[in-house]
Amino acid sequence: GVSKVLDAEGTLTGEGIVGTPQYMAPEQASGQPVTHLADVYALGAIAYRCLTGRSPFKGKDLAELVYQVVHTPPIRPSLLGRVPTPVEDVLAIAMAKDPRRRFPSALAFAQAFATARRGKPVAIDPPVNAWT
Repeated sequence: GVSKVLDAEGTLTGEGIVGTPQYMAPEQASGQPVTHLADVYALGAIAYRCLTGRSPFKGKDLAELVYQVVHTPPIRPSLLGRVPTPVEDVLAIAMAKDPRRRFPSALAFAQAFATARRGKPVAIDPPVNAWT
């Protein structure tokens, strides 16, 4: 998908959304400025799907889907599959609604994810309202 058209404002083009809504960061879905942290979110959403077998959000139409991306936490991954708590915590940070709460880079996310998958402790503070 496309997260942002270079040299363009926002993430909307005409009346359409640029990108795949299921993996779009909240700030992107709401037309706010987008940084590299939207990519961190998208990587987290892709990892969520790989681990649970479903995308983080499902809506009956585009409006409901975008609303969920912006306002609703996804279902706790461990309720959908065998996802250990440390991995769940890493996903919670990668997919934080507030971009300032996310990992500062895709590399930092990947390193924390790999550490958590190996069952080693990761010194992180996931948002308390990350999951439903």
